[in-house]
Amino acid sequence: MQQDRIGIARAWMREQGADALVVRRVANFAWLSGGGRSFIGVNVDLGAAAVVVTADRVVVVSSNIEGQRLQEEELCGLGWEMVTFPWWQDGMDECLRGLIPAGRTLSDVPFHGSTDAASGLASLRVQLSQDDERRAIELGADTACALEAAVRSIRPGQSEFEIAGALAQQCLRRGIEPIVHLVAADDRIYTRRHPLPTTNTVARYAMVVVCGMRGGLVISATRLWHHGAPPDDLVHRWQAAALVDAEMIAASRPGTTGAAIFAVAKAAYARSGFPLEWQQHHQGGAAGYQSREWRTTDTATEVIRSGQIMAWNPSVAGAKSEDTILVGDGRSLPRIITQTGDWPLRPFETTAGTVLRPEILIAP
Repeated sequence: MQQDRIGIARAWMREQGADALVVRRVANFAWLSGGGRSFIGVNVDLGAAAVVVTADRVVVVSSNIEGQRLQEEELCGLGWEMVTFPWWQDGMDECLRGLIPAGRTLSDVPFHGSTDAASGLASLRVQLSQDDERRAIELGADTACALEAAVRSIRPGQSEFEIAGALAQQCLRRGIEPIVHLVAADDRIYTRRHPLPTTNTVARYAMVVVCGMRGGLVISATRLWHHGAPPDDLVHRWQAAALVDAEMIAASRPGTTGAAIFAVAKAAYARSGFPLEWQQHHQGGAAGYQSREWRTTDTATEVIRSGQIMAWNPSVAGAKSEDTILVGDGRSLPRIITQTGDWPLRPFETTAGTVLRPEILIAP
């Protein structure tokens, strides 16, 4: 599978008239290697290693700190060459220059007169292979299990940090790195669309969001928890967000543009009685080797294809609806890959069929 990626990359290089490709971004390294981790901290875009692809070689460049780990744990069995430089020297550029042949070079970061390859690689990366699809489905199930286990363990009086810690534990025990974990309690849910956890403690209501990464792929989901029956206004807000989400999921068919999905979302917001809520937060988009490869907007020209994963995340102040879906061939609704079968779901009727959305979990 990974060698197929090299074949895809080389075919694209030929189309571009290029003699070499340099890959340094974490997402592109993971895509090219079939899930290899080139990062040290999960919050970086630029990894600690580079890959040089030419017509007859694939060479990894890193410091001597990373070389053995990469070869034995992240790139095992690929047969790629490894070149290392002493960690105390800034040797990356020098090594790369020595490996790149004369001619045109594509690179996903600026490098000595190279041509920008970032957008081209993103278009290759967003189309998942069959093996990617299998891994995404497995990751979706495991991420949802981790998220729901963490949410079920919430107790009044816990801080948002404690809830985030429980989420991280549930993810890591499943081999998932929680690269985004957002937690809000009570009033913060109404005022924060990206609620980084704080010492704020939960009294009656909590929202927990995760982006879980494994093997380079990223899966997203959100769950809501309430101690006792939620008030009618909150239920109304959740229903509005869930309806928008259901319509976006149902509209996610091959050949549909991001702009068309955005129009569906805006119409659903208006129908739900919250016509301007879309202005308060982005609505999600294509997922894959990044949490969002692209986002839906009024002008999004990207086209949804079979075999892509999408993560829409509509919200209304106080509520949010989010799962990750796998787009099929268009003859049926997309598959929601972050549903466990162990969470209360409510059906929403859309023009394309019934879509199940996770309800607010009511804790006694």
